[in-house]
Amino acid sequence: MNIARGNTAVSQMISAIILLAIAITSVSIIYTQVLAVPGPQDIANVTIIGKMEDGHPVFDLQRGETLENETKIYITIAGGYNKSIYTFDQMLIQNAIENNRWNIGEQIILPTENVTGYGGPQVEGTIIDAKTNSIVFWGILQEGLITRHKGGIWHFDEQYWNINITNEVKDSSGNQNHGIAKNNALIINHTIQPLNTIHNNSGFFNVLRDAYVRVPSSWSLNISKAITVEAWMKPQLLPPIIDIVDLEEKFGYTPYIIHVSGDCYAIVSEDQSKKGTLQTVRITTDGNITSLNTTNFGDAKTSIALRPIIIPMNEKMFLIAYNSRYQNSADLFMHLRTYNISTNGSIDYTGNELAFLDYATSTPNRPSLQKITDTIFAISYWAPGQGGILKTVNISISGTFNVTSVKMSQYDTISGYEPFIVNISNHVIAIAYRGTLNQGILKTFNITSAGDILYLGNRVEFDSVEGYEPCLLHISDSVYAIAYRNTANLGYVKTFNIFSDGTITPTGSTAPFDASSPCYDPRIIHGDQDFYVIVYSTGNSGSTRGYLTSIKIDNTGLITTQGADARREFKIEGRDRCYTPIILHITEHLFAISFTGPTDHPGELITINIGMDTYPPHRGITKINSYGIYANTSTVVGSINNIMISAAISPGWHFFAVTYDSLFIRLYINATLSGSILYPNHLINETAADLLFGRNYNGYIDEIAIYDQALTQTQLQTHFINRGTFERFN
Repeated sequence: MNIARGNTAVSQMISAIILLAIAITSVSIIYTQVLAVPGPQDIANVTIIGKMEDGHPVFDLQRGETLENETKIYITIAGGYNKSIYTFDQMLIQNAIENNRWNIGEQIILPTENVTGYGGPQVEGTIIDAKTNSIVFWGILQEGLITRHKGGIWHFDEQYWNINITNEVKDSSGNQNHGIAKNNALIINHTIQPLNTIHNNSGFFNVLRDAYVRVPSSWSLNISKAITVEAWMKPQLLPPIIDIVDLEEKFGYTPYIIHVSGDCYAIVSEDQSKKGTLQTVRITTDGNITSLNTTNFGDAKTSIALRPIIIPMNEKMFLIAYNSRYQNSADLFMHLRTYNISTNGSIDYTGNELAFLDYATSTPNRPSLQKITDTIFAISYWAPGQGGILKTVNISISGTFNVTSVKMSQYDTISGYEPFIVNISNHVIAIAYRGTLNQGILKTFNITSAGDILYLGNRVEFDSVEGYEPCLLHISDSVYAIAYRNTANLGYVKTFNIFSDGTITPTGSTAPFDASSPCYDPRIIHGDQDFYVIVYSTGNSGSTRGYLTSIKIDNTGLITTQGADARREFKIEGRDRCYTPIILHITEHLFAISFTGPTDHPGELITINIGMDTYPPHRGITKINSYGIYANTSTVVGSINNIMISAAISPGWHFFAVTYDSLFIRLYINATLSGSILYPNHLINETAADLLFGRNYNGYIDEIAIYDQALTQTQLQTHFINRGTFERFN
């Protein structure tokens, strides 16, 4: 137990043994018993300093006598919640004390649960010298909360929530775990809406607005041994398709959408007259779409040949690349244009255009664009007879092209279909593309501040057979994922490490995101935490459908598929054909998808709510990686340490509870046991994560309570019958 700073391994080993060995009892009784024992009554001459450090009581014997190995240290947490006794002569502790004594200059760090942070408890320390049978230290090591139980009770009976006001969502347990309402989380008045409350008022949470209540993490919310989480919940159904609009002039082949700023978005596409269209729209957090402004550019000689793409250059300047005729030529060439787009959706063409005269075909791919520095931009595309072309161009902040600065290289001398560029580090990029034999290829290049291009010699085949339409995405640190169409047109995801020097190594993780249907033009984006959403089409001609699914990718690149339940068709009545989908994340569960649609109205933009079946579960009450209750209109899930138990429910109000008694995780619906999982002898994870109410949840919640004990079914029945009239812990 006596350790020097930095000997944390010894401390942790001793901590685990002490926690198993110590007895918990009343300090006052122990004091009486110890001091009543006949024996020497001399007073020990010592100076001890006590303090809290990193969540542990720490004592320094600074001067005076050494203390015997039977000296006892008493720690009282929260005025009686926990009382622990520590002695030097316990097994192995004596091995950490030199000569079985506490010597001057030695420090003792006691093994208690971490009690620091917001709302921490009061910690008292008492040391009784074994030789003199006298108290040689007493003091309050940390001022704080005094309680008999951990947890909290939230009635949601406030008259209203101001939003972002500290402590406005009240905890009535006495543990002071008050919360903060965020993003238009609302109080529902019982008198006005009696059917949407249980006892007095309730809370309403709109998932599209990402409304929730945040309760800062505290010692009394980190419950490790036994727990009950209970609440009344009334989940509400959101329509899967929130809104839909036709692109300008009811056409818009191969549309591509990006975020401008605020609620303004820009879409480029090809219209019915084979010209390019730049259109701005407003998408609210509720998913409503409003068209703002449009302008035209370019001229393709056949339909679905322009294939434009747009990226931001800076706050207001945007760069568009597209295939277009040049000076009345019958062929198509790669063009670049710059535009100013304001937050209100207004569009201003800068008058600057650049054409590359090395591209001529009637069936081009969509190019790929990437910003390298504030003024250097890279473009990659395939040109017949020239293979895969990678160019850099210098563009001023006002949108002017420096024609003499254009640099060119070939990322493939023969092929280079469907390129996709991402930035890896300051001047290193990676390109994924389809090769001559249709294999999937990944390469890295260095682009200097002057725009010079250097192949780094790193080449990996992400698929040696077929790698169509790759989409490359950064996951974390050096981990990147590629989603693509594989052999038999199935959808696959693989992960790689791409390091800052351009070195590429596979992680060894690969998985199909859809092994049952064709997967054309897949696009992968980040969803939430380690969930990723993939949108794709089932074909590129005739009758074809649009689908989306989700997968999990951790920070090592390990891929976990979510099964068939995660696969979902985004279908609109009478408009169920989809090509070349592009997806954007708007808010927590709100996404926008642009795609080429039915024959009569090719360009479509929809906003879609991705729910529990596709995306991370709707959550109602959660302390991430510790405990929670999640629910939608058909399913409730109880979670302890991410071990989940679920049950089917009907719409309407229900009283949910999940309990853990160090043996079973149990899920109750209306105080009736709905299922249990054997999970013996585990501690509940203690985390720094805040407690969240209503995050990723849509509907009403009332009367939340968290206890540091596993309530019995009889106790839960009482709470169910009383409909949340409990005030404090039993």
